[in-house]
Amino acid sequence: MFAAYSGQPAGLLRNELLEKLQKTRAVVSVHEHIGVEHLVHASGRRVEYRQSLSQWAELCGSIHWGDLLPGAKLFAAAVFAMPIYESSRGRRLDVEGGRDGDIYWTRNRFIVAACGAHQTRPLHDIDDGKPQSLPLPVLFVDPSQSATDFERAYEDLLPFICGLKWHPYAQGGSIATFIQQGYLDLAASRGLPTVVHCARPGMQDDFGELFNTLFVATRRSRAVVDVAHAGFLHDNIHRIQENEYLYLDCGPWSMICDHAMPGTGPSERAARLARILKTLPQAFLFAMDTPWNLITWIDGTLHGAEVARDVDIVRSALASLEDSMREQWFHNNPLQFLHGRPWRAP
Repeated sequence: MFAAYSGQPAGLLRNELLEKLQKTRAVVSVHEHIGVEHLVHASGRRVEYRQSLSQWAELCGSIHWGDLLPGAKLFAAAVFAMPIYESSRGRRLDVEGGRDGDIYWTRNRFIVAACGAHQTRPLHDIDDGKPQSLPLPVLFVDPSQSATDFERAYEDLLPFICGLKWHPYAQGGSIATFIQQGYLDLAASRGLPTVVHCARPGMQDDFGELFNTLFVATRRSRAVVDVAHAGFLHDNIHRIQENEYLYLDCGPWSMICDHAMPGTGPSERAARLARILKTLPQAFLFAMDTPWNLITWIDGTLHGAEVARDVDIVRSALASLEDSMREQWFHNNPLQFLHGRPWRAP
């Protein structure tokens, strides 16, 4: 799946992509994955997560996006490689076919090449009746490398990418490591948004830790950051509204609710989603986080739901909101974020 990359980047420049999206009625997600990863739990259980770009595009084409945003025939999404789990590094060689140090290089260049090859079609064919997909490439940063060295290594790709991704726990670092390496400053200087993984309350990288650390750091750097997975519905997620540089995304909603709202049904989960939208109307972002919408937990239990089920919950949540909220959540908010802008003027 991670094909060798050579030659110059192909595809649309970031400013071209965002300009076209600004003029196109589209549902936009800020958090999706392609590639493959073998996650090995402490028990020795090995779980494979895999999604090719063609599989992702086929999934996107099966959803009637116009049901969420009337008139929308395009689904655009920030697309990352799979998380790079430090604990599984030695077991990745059969997947990557390269040395440990090549993993970031291989995955990042694969993402840009794969997305670029797909980008030349969707925006020209949105009137053929079938929903189209538009992937927006995002690079995983390397916490073992300074942002200066990272920028130098990927200088040829940076005009084509739409953001940066951090997953501190998986990558073997703390949130402070990424900041000290200069990645917020890099993002701000390039006008790029950053998506940061958030863990369940009480774990490393939970919402409390991320919020406390990022609150000051984002204000200083003026970099915008999306805290992923709705902060696993931490008691303080409403505090996102205190910092215009911080956003929150909802993906994957059923998996989040399985952990934060166990035993609840679709109606309760839809109501909770609607309440967050009302509380954070400008700072909340849509995301599905495929293929991690269905995950096998450490005890072997399956959590989450098929994408169609999550979309049904989203549709139910929207029923209690004003129609203007659809445009805000699915189009305006993500484009503000992808432009690297705070959700309100500082």
